[in-house]
Amino acid sequence: MSPVQTSASRFVIVLGSVALLAHALLVASLAAAVPFTTDEPGYLLAGHAIASDFTFSSPQERLHGPLAFLANQLFVSDFDPSNPDASRVAARLGTLPFSLAMLAIVWRWGHVLWGAIGGLLALFLTAFSPTLLAYSALATVDMAFVATALATLASLWAWCRNPTWPRAATTGVALGLCMSTKYLALLFAAALPLVLLWRIARAPRPKLGSVAIQVAMLALVAWVCLHATYGFRAGFFHDPEALRSGLIGGLARAPVLGLLLAALPAPMVVGADFQVAASTDFSGGFATMREAHWAYYLVAVSTKTTLPFLAAFVAGSVGAWRAHRAWLWPTIAIPVGILFGYLSVLSQLQIGIRYVLLVFPCMAILAGAVLRSGFASPRRLVLVGLGAAWVLAVLLAHWPHYLGYFNALVGGPAGAYRVFADSNAEWGQRRVEGEAELRAIHPDVTILRRTSSPRFGLVAVYVPDMRQPDPLRPDRLYHWTRRFVPIDHLGAAWLVFDIEADAFVEAANAGDRRAWHDLAIAFANAGDLEQARAAAARSESDELGEALGLLATIDSGESTAAQRTRAVQLLYALGATELALDVLRKSDDAEQTQLFLTLWSSGDPTRAVELLKRRSETVELPTRESLLLALGLFHLARFAEAVEVLDSMDPPPTGDPLRPMFDRFAEEARAKHAAMERLRQSGR
Repeated sequence: MSPVQTSASRFVIVLGSVALLAHALLVASLAAAVPFTTDEPGYLLAGHAIASDFTFSSPQERLHGPLAFLANQLFVSDFDPSNPDASRVAARLGTLPFSLAMLAIVWRWGHVLWGAIGGLLALFLTAFSPTLLAYSALATVDMAFVATALATLASLWAWCRNPTWPRAATTGVALGLCMSTKYLALLFAAALPLVLLWRIARAPRPKLGSVAIQVAMLALVAWVCLHATYGFRAGFFHDPEALRSGLIGGLARAPVLGLLLAALPAPMVVGADFQVAASTDFSGGFATMREAHWAYYLVAVSTKTTLPFLAAFVAGSVGAWRAHRAWLWPTIAIPVGILFGYLSVLSQLQIGIRYVLLVFPCMAILAGAVLRSGFASPRRLVLVGLGAAWVLAVLLAHWPHYLGYFNALVGGPAGAYRVFADSNAEWGQRRVEGEAELRAIHPDVTILRRTSSPRFGLVAVYVPDMRQPDPLRPDRLYHWTRRFVPIDHLGAAWLVFDIEADAFVEAANAGDRRAWHDLAIAFANAGDLEQARAAAARSESDELGEALGLLATIDSGESTAAQRTRAVQLLYALGATELALDVLRKSDDAEQTQLFLTLWSSGDPTRAVELLKRRSETVELPTRESLLLALGLFHLARFAEAVEVLDSMDPPPTGDPLRPMFDRFAEEARAKHAAMERLRQSGR
């Protein structure tokens, strides 16, 4: 190597090292700057419980594999279960080793494939992806899966090119660790035999036996490593009748696949079964659709990737195809494609891009082909340099709210609500601080709650609260603010609108007939029933007209109990929750279950629970109301009180449609209560 080449190589190493250091500093800063997401406190509790005794006794400890849960305790000392936020930064730093491992793999793999400059480009795109940075700074399981899955792919690629015993063992270790992160790895692992069988089929006849034995050793090493992460104490799965999901239960009863499941750690099978069963209850959140949609993840990846990254990926994929690197496409495309395809087409679990984060480093590796050896022309280097500056400018402009990053394809964070109102936009981290920030900027703003009905004036809506079932079309999502253009926003988490009656009329005249319906409710909320009834007449909704007529009768003081009940039922069904609640509050004969549900859906669960709790102190609640009270207490994390209500109530009789739900809920509530008690005792 000439002195010039040596100097250039050292320069690339320095730049790569700087990128790694900058990534680590950004992650540490993000860990301190961003409040907890919705799932993180529970993950910390699970990590602490597993680290304490390795019993996996509660559902929370079995929610994912143990590796990432244990990692969130890596830098935590004196954990206080009653105050997880005190350990937030330390717990999040447990994800950093996985993030750095991912970067090291991308850099090395890109270097081997495309040379020093191509590898550096792949590293840069991965290290400074806003989406990957965001998840690298969370105490969740996603980056652990990404890093170990990528390690599996990289070592599998190396083995496919040149099958050796050490490479087979390395692939087995990586796969075993991957399977102990999150249960999505089971699907990932199930796709790998296609690559392995392809490689066996392509092996020369003299080496066929050796390659096949190496595959068997790979599987054995993965199995041992998987059990090692459970401390070799979890035991094997042996109770198919305890499974709840049709998928896992069916596999457990199948002749061959049942044996494979029986070889896995019992908490893993039970946890995966719970996740699969729970996933069937999820509904989609793509634009206005409640059902899962095949384009969900495709659009998510396209809009949460910086535009220079997307351009490099497209150009690099063409270059990678032309370069004909042996086994590259089968190694990446088969496992990642099956994973992506299953989640897109066959799964209801479409609640955030975190399920397909593995796509990002794979895209970066292919993007590195833009600057592969012999193709790093000065013109390309200039274009890549401009793209790099663009990426860094994006990071600066959106700091520190990378979880809600979207590119210009959807209008940036301010326009993302038209497509995503789930954790792609906001995962709970800006609910509290965002509301306070908005009130400081707009002192007169009204904060809309989940089911706040149409109204006039300056209003702010928390974007995840826009993901509500349409009261008129239950198969769709609907929020009455979607038709308006926000005047302000806080990232993709909060939107501010200045609503006037003319805006509804303009929308209606433009063809949005639903606007008359919403305008009528807005007038009713403002106390102008005359204008409300005029708008309702144009909405052609007989139910709305009847409800507003009943409101007029109630206001006159001459209504009957039957009329008040009918008004509440109509208003609640039409989405006019506050109007229904006003009628209930004025009624001495209010039906308590209806009042509870109305309070709950209007965004006031605490008051809903206290309503039934006060009532339970004076009368014995019926079974339905007792169950509602227990569910409410559980939702508010008052587990001991929830269990107390469950123990004191009469369960629904056998055969009652509520009985299966009661049994599952009672089991989960008691397990959660027991786990919390154990955590409190061990955390002091």
